[in-house]
Amino acid sequence: MRKTASIMCWGILWSLLGAFIPATTGAKTTDGDTTIYRVVGEEYINDTRYSLGREIVELAFQKSKKKYPEKYEIRVSVARHFQGDNFRQIGLGKFPDIIWSMTSKEREKMARAVYFPLYKGLLGKRIHVVSESNKDLFANLTAADAKKLTYCIGSDWPDRDIYYQNGFTNLVENSEYLGLQRKIKSQSHFCDAFTRGAHEVIMEYFQTFTTRYEQPVIPDQHVLFNYDAPSFFFVNHKEKELADRILYGLKQAMQDGSFNELFYNHPTVVTMIDYGRLQERREIPLQSDLSLKSRALYNQKQFWFSWEEVKTYRRPDNVVQIPDFLKQNSYFSMTETASE
Repeated sequence: MRKTASIMCWGILWSLLGAFIPATTGAKTTDGDTTIYRVVGEEYINDTRYSLGREIVELAFQKSKKKYPEKYEIRVSVARHFQGDNFRQIGLGKFPDIIWSMTSKEREKMARAVYFPLYKGLLGKRIHVVSESNKDLFANLTAADAKKLTYCIGSDWPDRDIYYQNGFTNLVENSEYLGLQRKIKSQSHFCDAFTRGAHEVIMEYFQTFTTRYEQPVIPDQHVLFNYDAPSFFFVNHKEKELADRILYGLKQAMQDGSFNELFYNHPTVVTMIDYGRLQERREIPLQSDLSLKSRALYNQKQFWFSWEEVKTYRRPDNVVQIPDFLKQNSYFSMTETASE
């Protein structure tokens, strides 16, 4: 009942906001001689998951200015849709104009994808948040045992279908990210684990996980689910020139190294490198059903995360400190010991 009421409230809110956000055909909202490209805002204050995507789109526009000299502004809205709403709205040529998200065959039909993987495949490397009292839940689990657990997952995330298709059918679904944060199993018994992208989980833990759960939680330290899951920018299907511009800018940034400089030094990625313990984890591979265009990108190694690129691009003085209140946390004390 509470979930239904929450969704109804959000629906009413977006209906009211629609009265103040002009409906346009594609991305041609203007302010004088400046073209405005509207993107969704963060889900919570200092949401670094969101800031990485925003900084990448700004880099793409900056790198494409010589070829596309129009005056432009990337305008961030204070409002945010759920992922499914974003795709429905952009498919209709309404707000937002540019979104970034994990792809799927369905999403590539709803909107025009810019086929350049933004997060180097890290959304397909999944780390789970578990209750601190059950921190070794995944320690000795086989893949078959892992399928018996209950997972919190977004109802409109492509991950949902991937989990189902791989036999993980015990899913607690919600379209609201912050709502999912609160559902780790406690006395009210919701789910055993909350699935997160490898580059999301540590910074989220620093920022929100310690304050929004019914009981103490901790990142699992044992297992990494791994499946192919590129993330792209998406625009309205009619906006070919906008998609071409973004792709051109991204390719220029990849060629001159500025994309990797940004990516490997962004706080979300730095915390994953230092505290994610990816190389220590036991991997459980899952299959994903991608379009041919998306699948073909896996033949180009420059698009995907690599430890060789970490050594090349990550600045050694770029360190994200563990918050003081987490220094005695068992996960981070073990991480520090392992890195010494």
